[in-house]
Amino acid sequence: MIENKTVLLTGAAGGIGSEIVRLLAEDGAKLILVDRDLKALERVTGTIQTNRNNVKLLAADIGSPSGREKVLATLEAEGGRLDILINCAGIN
Repeated sequence: MIENKTVLLTGAAGGIGSEIVRLLAEDGAKLILVDRDLKALERVTGTIQTNRNNVKLLAADIGSPSGREKVLATLEAEGGRLDILINCAGIN
């Protein structure tokens, strides 16, 4: 059961990531969505049916140390709980 679980999803604005976002939102997960492109994240979340209080958007490049630190700081600020990690970010 995913409802009320905290899910951190990187690459959330991409093709596979955005579909995972849709499915998790339908199941009631608390989402922390990470992608380099904030506008793309906003487009993805604009298409889902969910409680907006359950979605945190974060523009960060997890390929860089500062991006990873930003993700960890956000997770800590959101209560530090992480139930599921899904890494869909592609790093070249």
